[in-house]
Amino acid sequence: MRIRPMTAMISLGACLSLSSCASPPQPETSIPQTELEDSYPRKGVVKISIGWPRLGPLTSYDALVQANEAEGKIEVYGEQTCRGRFEYTSEVPDFDGLWELFCGDDGNYAGGFFQLNDQGTIIASGIDLYDTQISFTLPVPN
Repeated sequence: MRIRPMTAMISLGACLSLSSCASPPQPETSIPQTELEDSYPRKGVVKISIGWPRLGPLTSYDALVQANEAEGKIEVYGEQTCRGRFEYTSEVPDFDGLWELFCGDDGNYAGGFFQLNDQGTIIASGIDLYDTQISFTLPVPN
């Protein structure tokens, strides 16, 4: 049986959303400033190699990556800025984690799975809402 792409995207979104809700959110004022600054100690602007028409005609874009040992945030700067996240998990066989990107200008969403190579670079694949296949490589700063 083939899982329809939309079903897979909804399932992926639910999985990422549910895993981020493991603990109740705290108001920002109750979190010490140093904890906010240190929540993503690995930060940097890197080049993401991605061929996705929603970002523009190029195959490489600047991306701000913020990460810790469990998860990270991404901002990809193409013709529109798309924001996303990734999460390391051992719960998905044959993969090291899940990712998602959302482009606010046109409301497009994409998600999928990734593996890490020996250098810690994310090698990802997935689909968007229009069944467009997406793959990318994203170096994660040390």
